[in-house]
Amino acid sequence: MKPIKMKPIELNTNVVFGANQEGFFPLPAYKDDNGDVYTTWELTEEERAEVMKTGRIYLIVQTFNRGFNPVFLTVENPFIEQEQQPKAEPTHIRVISVPAVYNPNFENIKVGSIHKILDPVNDIDTYVFADGGEPIPNSVWVLGTNEPVILLSGEFEYVTLTDAKVEELNKIINDLANGKN
Repeated sequence: MKPIKMKPIELNTNVVFGANQEGFFPLPAYKDDNGDVYTTWELTEEERAEVMKTGRIYLIVQTFNRGFNPVFLTVENPFIEQEQQPKAEPTHIRVISVPAVYNPNFENIKVGSIHKILDPVNDIDTYVFADGGEPIPNSVWVLGTNEPVILLSGEFEYVTLTDAKVEELNKIINDLANGKN
């Protein structure tokens, strides 16, 4: 994980901590008039895959035994009002629980795997409804091994990714699962 210079929309970097200090990497930041310091970090593909797999990020703060100031991690841009944050419709899901059915069409549905959500009306020839002709609530259709399959609530979580990122991350997840680094 590397700190990156802030983009103009996030306010420009106005201070670099650790610059020219032996044993430290420079940390570009924005420091406001109240003394709050903002940094922006960018994950590598491997780090993104690990976060997707574990859901965890660890924070280490070197205090040099001089107390500890409050810290706050967020994925939301602190320089944009909450109402203005772009909200993308989920395009993909990550499997969190394998469906309790044996069907060859579910062979590619594995915990941690990511799949594009299919539009049941436009992407599927036969749309399965619950009793009464209504769609099954909190469910999604994804492409199984040979044909679309349905995942129910509790078997998936939403993620928003491009198709290219999905392919990259699924390859990384499969490599990690097979002991490749």
